Amino acid sequence: MASQAPTAFVLIPGSFCFPLVYHKVTQRLRAKSHKVTEISLLTCVQDRDSDSARPAATLYQDAAIIKKAIEEWADKGYDVVVAANSYGGFPVTESLKGLGKPERAQGGLEGGVVGLVMLASFLPDSGETVESGEYMELDKEGGGKWIFNGLSEEDANHYMSKIGYHSRQSYSDAVTYPGWKYIPTTYLSTSQDYGLPPVTQKRMFEAAKKKGADIKLVGTDGDHVPMLSVPDDVTRVLLEAAGRF
Repeated sequence: MASQAPTAFVLIPGSFCFPLVYHKVTQRLRAKSHKVTEISLLTCVQDRDSDSARPAATLYQDAAIIKKAIEEWADKGYDVVVAANSYGGFPVTESLKGLGKPERAQGGLEGGVVGLVMLASFLPDSGETVESGEYMELDKEGGGKWIFNGLSEEDANHYMSKIGYHSRQSYSDAVTYPGWKYIPTTYLSTSQDYGLPPVTQKRMFEAAKKKGADIKLVGTDGDHVPMLSVPDDVTRVLLEAAGRF
């Protein structure tokens, strides 16, 4: 039986991306009267030369703002479903320690995370990183064909014009807590993904399952940013994770 507690969704974009990539999904969730928080990652900046972009933010800073957003809903008694795309899988898994609904209940607290949805995302274990450096660049002229290939050329160019720079520092920060091991997880695999190939996604899913994760695999024809290319599929998976569909 689904929980009678209200549901809130916390949505985390991937590297280079701002919350805009979730706008279609957010509209659909809010149309069903659900609460939504879109996370703006500190590691993604519009101007890498601005004072606010120095020093480059860390994965742990991203995890801290995700944790804060989850706690704000949980402390109000909400069931929380957290979704992450691509790089977002790193800070989200880092953020989840102590936030599961059963864990919070043991401490006499209401609310908490009831589901994690990984949208063509990494599933990092403790000690794993992405890579080292400071800021990465994504070619705004040709990058769209790799991450927005499920959109029209016009739309892909539009969203490419909105991307930022991403902190290389965050790519060298090691995960210390693999939250997907402790929270019921759905992995949305994207068959038209050029950024994180489906074979790699399936390999990560199988590895997580072998490690004892409560995880299931769901497929879609979306690209690397399915929130834009197949928003109805993403919304359905999020609602299913909440037991609300």
